[in-house]
Amino acid sequence: MMVATRVRAARLLASPILRDLAIVFAIAWGIRLIWAVLIPPWASPDEPAHFAYVAHLVEQDEIPHEAPYDNSYPEFSDELSESAGNTLLGLVSRAGAGRRADLAYFPVHRDYRPARRYKREPEARHSAAAGPATPYPPFYYLLVSGGYVGFQERPVLSRLFAVRAISGVMGALCACFAYLLAYELRRERRWGRAVGLSMALFPMHAFITASVNNDAGVGLAATALCWLLAKVLLTESVDTRLGAAVGLAGGAILMMKPSGVSVLLLGGCLLLWRAFPLRRGPIRFHWPSLRALVAFALTFMGTAGAWTIYRFTAHASAESDVPTQEGQALTQFFSNTSHSLLAYIAYEYELGAGYFRRTLVGTYWGNFGWLELPLPSWCVDWILICYAIAAVGLIMLMREGAPERRKVGLLLAMVLFNILFLMIAADYAFGFAQTGSGLGMQGRYFFPTLSCLLCLLCFGLARVFTKVRGNVAILPVFVATIQLVSLRLMLARWYGVEVW
Repeated sequence: MMVATRVRAARLLASPILRDLAIVFAIAWGIRLIWAVLIPPWASPDEPAHFAYVAHLVEQDEIPHEAPYDNSYPEFSDELSESAGNTLLGLVSRAGAGRRADLAYFPVHRDYRPARRYKREPEARHSAAAGPATPYPPFYYLLVSGGYVGFQERPVLSRLFAVRAISGVMGALCACFAYLLAYELRRERRWGRAVGLSMALFPMHAFITASVNNDAGVGLAATALCWLLAKVLLTESVDTRLGAAVGLAGGAILMMKPSGVSVLLLGGCLLLWRAFPLRRGPIRFHWPSLRALVAFALTFMGTAGAWTIYRFTAHASAESDVPTQEGQALTQFFSNTSHSLLAYIAYEYELGAGYFRRTLVGTYWGNFGWLELPLPSWCVDWILICYAIAAVGLIMLMREGAPERRKVGLLLAMVLFNILFLMIAADYAFGFAQTGSGLGMQGRYFFPTLSCLLCLLCFGLARVFTKVRGNVAILPVFVATIQLVSLRLMLARWYGVEVW
């Protein structure tokens, strides 16, 4: 028994796919560690709030909740607020916001030694909650809290960079699951390497997952689910283990951030369709599929059920009738008729093509920091050209037969449904339906299906350039070029360093 186990382990370690995954992971994590060092403290979207959530879990040993609070602590801890004031964030926010236009770049000659050494006693690290991150599920923050615990006695910036490094691990694992997705669809390692490296080098994904941000967690769970759904589509029959894995990944999405729910919904529909195709025969033929669905339901409820119940019940205080944020949104969504869905569609139409270019392409590929550091316009133009060429290739692929149509159709369905879902369930329900204006969508919200988009781009480009040697490598080379442009932007904007 032991000998057989050792033989299987040796074969696994010698697997070429495992070597590919190790290389993809090393490159992806290395890029994210570079970004973690380059991004100034607290300068990525909502990073103070996400870090405050981690600190609240560790220092106060509880999940932050919405008002009414049972303590008198400030919204953000004194340590976090003072640290932000000692760093770049304090220089350019609020009181210093008017000075931004006078800065050719944000000076590195400022003495940051006090900020690097700064820490406070445990009592000064307590907070009432975690600001805008308070309603989020705790799973991502629990996973990255190990970095905080390991450096709990060190300065606050040491804790921040430790948490960033663990968040970067999640981003690197996303690239590994993107590899597995492409390999599942093509059954060739070269496709896995191309898509995995493209996600490893994708600039905005590297920026976000190198920060403290739960988009890294939901991206990991959603990318894993996309890979599993490709297996569901291509397998002859859905077995118990696959059903359980789909349920586990779907539950992890809800435990990370709701922005990946679209993948979960589409996955549930695909699982039902594959488990119970239209066929005739005795009922006993359906028992394997039924067991798979039961496994899916059990793992899904076991992962996300407790949190869902907690969010909709426990947050309502016994002394207060204040509902959760989700409850308020649902109530206003169904009772408010002044801002209809048709009015929202007209509102989006009036925003014009520039809005969608900026949201779905510009901020999707790169907009670094809350101070708005977008990619140059010429970069966005080349990305759109890349999209157009890939679209031609996808049309050519879909004309080659049913197997290709199924694969491309699955990827397109996940990308498009994710966009529609977030526009309606988030931008409309939580924004326009209540206030008459949108929330202000950002490209990173659509990252749950980034691996699917990269597969589409890679397959489409390779099909158009079939006769070009190394056509599979076109996408990773293109993404690597945008990555270099992004790093140059960061160095020039934040540090005044012109690389080339």
